[in-house]
Amino acid sequence: MKEMNAMNALNALKEMKALNALKALKLIFLAITLSLLFTSCGKPSDTTPKGTTPDTTHETTTDPTDPTNATTNEATTDPTNTADPTNTTNTTDPTNTNTSETTTDPTTNPTTPHPTEPTPALASTSLKIETMGNVQWDGVQIATAELGLESENVYEISLEIFTAMAGSLDVGILMQTNGPLWRHIIATEFFEPDSALEWHSYTGELDLRGVDVPDSIQIVKNTSGPNPSANTTFYIDNFTVRLDGEIVALFSFEDGETEPFSTAGTAVLTTAVADPAAERDPTPYWDLTLPSLAERWAEHFIVGNAIDPRIITNNQHGVVDMYLHQYGAVTAENSMKVDAVSGGANQRNRPANLNLSGARAMVEFAEQNNLYMVGHALVWHSQSSQWLYRDGNNYLTRAEAMENMRWFIENYAGHFEGRIHAWDVVNEAFTDGGSANVASASPDGSPVYPVGTWQRALRNTSPWYIAFANGADFEAGERAYDYIYYAYVFTRRYAPSAVLIYNDFNEESPHKRNAMASMTEELNERWRNDSENNPAYGNPSHPEYDRLLIEAIGMQSHYNNSTNMDNVRAALERFAQTGARIHVSELDIHFGGMVPAPFTMTDLQAERQADMFAQLFTWYEEFSDYIDRVTLWGREDYTSWRGSDAATHFDRFYRPKPAFWAMHDPEGWRERVT
Repeated sequence: MKEMNAMNALNALKEMKALNALKALKLIFLAITLSLLFTSCGKPSDTTPKGTTPDTTHETTTDPTDPTNATTNEATTDPTNTADPTNTTNTTDPTNTNTSETTTDPTTNPTTPHPTEPTPALASTSLKIETMGNVQWDGVQIATAELGLESENVYEISLEIFTAMAGSLDVGILMQTNGPLWRHIIATEFFEPDSALEWHSYTGELDLRGVDVPDSIQIVKNTSGPNPSANTTFYIDNFTVRLDGEIVALFSFEDGETEPFSTAGTAVLTTAVADPAAERDPTPYWDLTLPSLAERWAEHFIVGNAIDPRIITNNQHGVVDMYLHQYGAVTAENSMKVDAVSGGANQRNRPANLNLSGARAMVEFAEQNNLYMVGHALVWHSQSSQWLYRDGNNYLTRAEAMENMRWFIENYAGHFEGRIHAWDVVNEAFTDGGSANVASASPDGSPVYPVGTWQRALRNTSPWYIAFANGADFEAGERAYDYIYYAYVFTRRYAPSAVLIYNDFNEESPHKRNAMASMTEELNERWRNDSENNPAYGNPSHPEYDRLLIEAIGMQSHYNNSTNMDNVRAALERFAQTGARIHVSELDIHFGGMVPAPFTMTDLQAERQADMFAQLFTWYEEFSDYIDRVTLWGREDYTSWRGSDAATHFDRFYRPKPAFWAMHDPEGWRERVT
């Protein structure tokens, strides 16, 4: 390079023979200095206030068609003019060591500093965006007023993106406009492990011809991806807006400020250096040398978790091996719910056949790996298809809804008879806290039950409740809540080998636990006197009709940092008194709204969570004569439905949290912390 600089100087000397010696010497000095300057600087200094409009009289230009132009950031100058001693704007006095400086009298020629070409963000300060998980369209935005965008123009918008690997798998980044014009500008590919820890440059076009200027431009998670709700951390740099090739706004965050960018959704914004060595997340692979929860508690109860076919098929980071190592039971998180098999929530007509592909995949997974299979769920007021209890805007009659229920259970639970060990038959029939429902919301003619009875705590706005009241003979004893009873009768008829569970949340609440227990006792007594409950009825290969109808109570156990643990123990005691078994069906402990991004608990929070898990497993061991299964709801915080609240026993990098060890040795953990 030094030889090239010297050659440039000699060529300049030859071309300046007509100039006097002083001018030639000054030109040589200028050529050498400029050449050394541009070859030694990795990044031009940018002292420009962000978002300012460039002064085109000082804009750097490059002619890409000129083969002699080898410096992309070279300033346009007239060499004959710069050497003119009368030129006071561009001085080339050899005594001036800052030969590239442009001197301007601000009182006579005021100008506005302007953006220069952005430099690749290899280790420069950038904007760090930490999304809060389970929130769609989470990221960052900037008001178009900050960019000076105008209608009838076509803008080029570019930026660089860096993602931290573990928080970015299966997640893309989307740049879009936000109100009143909605338009995608850039949509990135999903970042895989081999590309996540690299800066990527993207360019898109925003055409405002014939449309209003949007309110803002957003850079958010691409929610159309395979894992739209995953937590992620990403960085942006050199956000640049150009009009006709000229920069009108540039943000490179070198001043350490996040403004004028603001959060879009719940993301946390900071400025930081995105460097692969500094930002690399721990490699998110499961540690199969950890002790097994299933083995630890095998003598007392089965330990399970939830998973879905897509997770099994992708087997990202060895999740299947981990699952088989840690758990002995499986529940489908979503793929066996009513809407997943019955045509979707908006399906208005009964399909000729149920879509059992996802359910079949789950059952086969359980069979191939000798897992206890739980079906979830058959009758629910939520995530169900309209055809089951509606005809357009009208509710079906009691008889019509009952027949649809029977057909559905026959073709679903009956199809898998002998292959599914237990069914969540009815899910969440009671009000959220088990308190009295609003009597005026009950269907016309339905009796109003006294406060404190289990019937008064039912969710009387459930579509099943309303349909079973439509056409009921109340004087003859028919009731809207009969839908609960018949759901169990039909499931016992078509899947007689399965354990039938009633499943609900907030089950530790005093009102709700009493309602759940009382309903279980009363419906089991009704079944004891039911004519269908005899060995001669139904499938002769399973003549076990002297069993309880509701054989187990499912305690969902979605607890939080403020859960009253004494109420949990009281619920265990009350449910054990019913004669039904206990299934802990969806256990997690979340710290809602308290865990800051990137969702790593403080030591105090992690200890509090572990204390609660230790207390629970101490009680589960104590009540193990009544408990058949303890299922955790979520494998780790990264994919948990409450991942942003750090609800599970593994963190988002698949590392065991204190809660994991507390479950293994609850007594030892409690002794340690006391």
